[in-house]
Amino acid sequence: MSASTIQPRIFYGLKNGIIGSASYISENEILYPAGGVLIVHNYTQKLQRYIKLEEKDKHVNIICVSPSRKVAAVAERGGKPSISIYDLTTLKKKNILRQLTETAAQEYVSLSFSFDGKFLAAIVGDPDWTLIYFQWEKGKIDSMTKARNPTTSGHVTQVACNPTDSSVLVIVGLQLFRLLCATEKTWRQYGWSKADSLNITSVAWLTFDSVIAGTSNGNLLLVENGELKAIYRAMDLTDINMKLHTDFLMFTRAVSVSALRLVVSRDHVPHPELAVRALINFTKGFAFACGSGMVHLFERETSSKYSKRNVFLIPEPEFQEPGKEDLNTVQALSISPQEDQLLATAMWSQMFSVKLWVSSRPTFVMLQAQEIPFKIVGEQLHYGPITGLSVCAWKPLFMTCGQLDRTVSVWNYETGMQELMKRYQDEIFSAAIHPTGLYALIGFSDKLRFMVMTLDDMRPCREFSIRGCRECCFSNDGHLFAAVNGNTIQVYSSVSFENMHNLKGHNGMIRALVWTQQDMKLVSCGTEGALYEWDMSSGTRIGEIITKGCIFSSAAATTDGKTSFGTGIDGSLMEVTGSTITQTINLTGQQLDCIVLSRSNQMMFLAAHNGSVLSVKYPLQEPVQYTDHNMHSHPITRMCMSCDGLTLITCSMDGTICIWKVAPTKGRTVEMDREFQPSTDVLISKADLLDKIQLIKDLSVRMHELESEQAYKAQKSDSLHAQEVKELQEGYCQAIKELKEKNEQLESDHTAELNSSNENMSKMKEAHEQAIMALEANFNEKLIVEYNKYQTLEAHTNKISEDYERKLQELSRQRKDELSSTTEQYKTQLAQCNLLIAELHNEVDRRIRENEATTQHIEDDADHEIVELKTGYEKLLHEERETNLRLRGETGVMRKKFVSAQREIEEFRLHVYTLQQEQQRLEQTTARLQHDVSELKREMKERDSTIQDKEKQIYDLKRKNQEMEKFKFVLNYKITELKNQTEPKDQEIRARREQIQEMDAELENLQRLNTSLELQLAEVRGKLKATGKELMSERERNQEARTLFRHIRFDLHNASGLIQEPKELKDTVKHLHHKYGQDTGFIRSQGQDVKAQMEFMRQREHLEHTVASLKRQVYKSTSAKRDNVSKIMHENTTLIIELNDLRKELKAAHKKISDMESILGTSSRYTNPKEAQARLQRAVQSHEDIHTKIKVSLFDDWKEAHITRLGRIRSLCQLVFTTRNLWTD
Repeated sequence: MSASTIQPRIFYGLKNGIIGSASYISENEILYPAGGVLIVHNYTQKLQRYIKLEEKDKHVNIICVSPSRKVAAVAERGGKPSISIYDLTTLKKKNILRQLTETAAQEYVSLSFSFDGKFLAAIVGDPDWTLIYFQWEKGKIDSMTKARNPTTSGHVTQVACNPTDSSVLVIVGLQLFRLLCATEKTWRQYGWSKADSLNITSVAWLTFDSVIAGTSNGNLLLVENGELKAIYRAMDLTDINMKLHTDFLMFTRAVSVSALRLVVSRDHVPHPELAVRALINFTKGFAFACGSGMVHLFERETSSKYSKRNVFLIPEPEFQEPGKEDLNTVQALSISPQEDQLLATAMWSQMFSVKLWVSSRPTFVMLQAQEIPFKIVGEQLHYGPITGLSVCAWKPLFMTCGQLDRTVSVWNYETGMQELMKRYQDEIFSAAIHPTGLYALIGFSDKLRFMVMTLDDMRPCREFSIRGCRECCFSNDGHLFAAVNGNTIQVYSSVSFENMHNLKGHNGMIRALVWTQQDMKLVSCGTEGALYEWDMSSGTRIGEIITKGCIFSSAAATTDGKTSFGTGIDGSLMEVTGSTITQTINLTGQQLDCIVLSRSNQMMFLAAHNGSVLSVKYPLQEPVQYTDHNMHSHPITRMCMSCDGLTLITCSMDGTICIWKVAPTKGRTVEMDREFQPSTDVLISKADLLDKIQLIKDLSVRMHELESEQAYKAQKSDSLHAQEVKELQEGYCQAIKELKEKNEQLESDHTAELNSSNENMSKMKEAHEQAIMALEANFNEKLIVEYNKYQTLEAHTNKISEDYERKLQELSRQRKDELSSTTEQYKTQLAQCNLLIAELHNEVDRRIRENEATTQHIEDDADHEIVELKTGYEKLLHEERETNLRLRGETGVMRKKFVSAQREIEEFRLHVYTLQQEQQRLEQTTARLQHDVSELKREMKERDSTIQDKEKQIYDLKRKNQEMEKFKFVLNYKITELKNQTEPKDQEIRARREQIQEMDAELENLQRLNTSLELQLAEVRGKLKATGKELMSERERNQEARTLFRHIRFDLHNASGLIQEPKELKDTVKHLHHKYGQDTGFIRSQGQDVKAQMEFMRQREHLEHTVASLKRQVYKSTSAKRDNVSKIMHENTTLIIELNDLRKELKAAHKKISDMESILGTSSRYTNPKEAQARLQRAVQSHEDIHTKIKVSLFDDWKEAHITRLGRIRSLCQLVFTTRNLWTD
């Protein structure tokens, strides 16, 4: 028998600190990291798919989804950082991208796909800071360059590829802004780059030539065509108009030069909330995060204007991790494919979404953006370690509690939904749910509270003075619970809350408590290396194991309690039987945190310190066989299994929860009772119930009012409708009458016209015959002339066709020559432009080198002759400065020429591309037409073959028809025989009907007997109810007596405090005597209690005997006829269903009759009875005629079908007789 198979079904969690931590890959699917996997979650179908990461020693730091949302790049940090490409449809790894050379860098800091998804730009981190441009489909590096300027020392934050050109990208970071363009796999910088005092945190392309970047102090930089156009304050920005900045070039230059004065100095550290994060662009606008939990949305109105539409707010978390930055800081943003949903993640483990276009855009300009809150995606998750986990027995529920977020959550492991979540102000150490699912234990920092679970809340019922209870659990039957108080285990009753036992013996922290199946034993383990077994009947220790070299982390026990298991932090698994360690096994060599044993004693699961779940083959045998399952990336804190053994639940240090599906195997899972159904009951307080009842009554009254109001409206509407129908009918009748009169007039006119037309036709016919004879004579002569003309035109047409074909060939050859010459001309111009650009770059470099050499030479001469040549040096220095300024001006001119040359090159490329597309389109059209011709020819062949097959089928059918006529005589004979056979069947049907009537009579007798038994049972139940009420009154009197005793005890305790003051003690005793001593009612109540108890016992015995005798009578009376009753009841149910169907058909028929009367106008409301009767008689007569015709046609069809069937039967009989004769011969 192998180890049990498990697979993850639901995984709750979200990993923080990852760039691109959540992304839409379709309208309903979201890709996000959690634990040690990547999850593709479909929130509509509630399904999860997983991408499991192979290398455990590496951690994901970037997730980048391609623009087509079909692949994702995952960067992992570690010794040798790598990038894995995954197909989001199949969830399989397509490629792994690595550097060719050894590097000291530990991670990639940014990834970005090109617009076509063929290239991937990656920035290698410290100390290399290198841009690597991958051609990821081939797994090779296309080009490389340094990401930073040589003069800067800041880090790189982000790289973003151009939305239309894969050879252009932008890199930003601390003191860094670089626009790069690739030419023949060489990256060159262009445009504005003066970001020495800026810390740029995010960047995005608005258009193919416009870039917007955000800084750490809340500024937005707009760069267009490589020039800095404007700087905005992100929080105060309402709209962006690029044309305004283009019109004022002097303002642009002033901004470019004075950019250092508009931002804060580099020594000033801005507030983290002011930083602009997660800039994203889409076709309808762009969005960014600025401020605590704030996302600003700008809508694109025109190609150059953007206006702020909305501000979305992430809800503030009700907790804060000590020493951590603002948890509400937005970490990532993502837009859905249809651009109507925005997804956001913050620093706490939760995803949020919101509709982008909540309200329609008003016609006027919005002065203030609308603030809209985000909504939580999925369930509300834990943040931080989960310290408590418990599973319910009666319901598919389990409870968890978080240490940092101070929440208690109740989950349904079948539906995957969160049933209840409540947050507390005090720190929570442990939690346990009652087997019934109606109560819970929660260990707070001050007390242990027994909670009552309602539909939407948990209310405290009882408190116990146990501070910081780290372990608590209910027994399997729920009547006891154990809680750890320091080094002591206290066992309480769940009914009376009495402290049953105090189990002492542990010297260290107690790590686990485990009950056996029958709740007769309790197993505990601690950090001092002790594992104890406790007897719950006496509260004594019956077994112990102490290992000084091992610290226990968890424990488990079999259902009979004979064998216990303990896991240690040294990775050892100990099996203990009868205070003896039978075997010690070291599985993985690492710490084991949790152990779970199923109720069937056939499945064992362990949790390793690296987050793995080990499915161990049980019973244990050397060597131990196990299967490793990885979903968590942090140590597992809690693990438990459902009562049926089909679900395993694990919780981790990072707040993730995994629900595993255990493969059902015969003998391993627990055989549950077939009649067991999960409980759906919940508790509710009396006040809430009364409020609900009152609300239902109010709503019922309101519903009746609405029904009456709706009925009145419907009646009024019906009357109006009837009036309108009457008016329409009168109008139609009048119109029909007028049309009939008009039709008669037209018929008379038509007759007159017809007569005149006949006369004209006869005259025209005579004239026509004469004209035809004259035309025939002329036509013969003209025909000869036209034939000669036709031969001349045909020769001329053939000549013109040949000329046109020759001209078409010449034009095609000429177009190809012109296309090749144009292509060569453009290539020559492109090469000349590239040479000109290279010469310009060389000229600039040469002049810079000459300037540097001249400056160096002057500095050397100045060192030797500084006194003699001071005046000359100043003059020469002045000249060199003028030369430098002139060179800078020329450089600016050259840069503008370079930009214009780039634009011309792009225009030439676009023109060449257009011509190539036109050529491809023509070739595709030709190929498509040729394919259509071939398809039509093939279809003609197929239709010819089909026609031949149909003709063969027609011939076969005619031959079969002739054969069928031969058997017609035989079938007529069989019809007579079948009619003779139907008479015994009719007699059998009559006998069956009589039997049904007898069974109905017997069923009525049984029902009368059952009614009498139910009356006797109701009488007994009434007596039991009265006895119960008397028992409740006795319990109330007992409670009053206990209250009186408690008051007496309190008064005596107060009097004992006056033992040193005799006078006050004497007065107090007198007061007690007067207060309690003269209570004759109490003495009388004691006597009444004894009599009531005796009377109650007598009535109880009498009722028990009566119930037992009634049960015997019912069993005897029903056991003999149970089968017949069930059969009769089933038939009765069928008859009732048929009766209901007939009633519905009758009701529908009545409605249809009324509708037909309305349509035919036979209703008494519109016509008199005689006229209605006459119309109905005519309609019925026509209806009967139609039915008669239909019946005749149906009878003919039935007759033909029977004749055919009898013919087949006769042929079969003849075949049988022939076969029998052959065998006889």
